[in-house]
Amino acid sequence: MMPKFRLQGTIYTFMDVIVEAKDKDEAVAIGLDNRQSGLDWDEVGTDWEFHKDLVTLESEGRGDA
Repeated sequence: MMPKFRLQGTIYTFMDVIVEAKDKDEAVAIGLDNRQSGLDWDEVGTDWEFHKDLVTLESEGRGDA
């Protein structure tokens, strides 16, 4: 059997929301406030990244006996 390797990646989900605020700073504060359960976030796209530096050996392979 061949050795087995774990490959790792990350998926990113991009979200948008429209908020009413007096200025940019207030809009950011509203967006960052986890208590704002009424915000209606929309998914606007996704992307993923493969992490070449996070490849790990899971098991050694065995030769044919």
